[in-house]
Amino acid sequence: MAPVGDIHTFSEPDVTTMFTEEELVLLAFE
Repeated sequence: MAPVGDIHTFSEPDVTTMFTEEELVLLAFE
């Protein structure tokens, strides 16, 4: 699994903190 930073290279780092780990996983597979 890629780091959160790599998954959300298009988003601001502060924005990623708004998501839970489960939500990040769902976003990664979209």
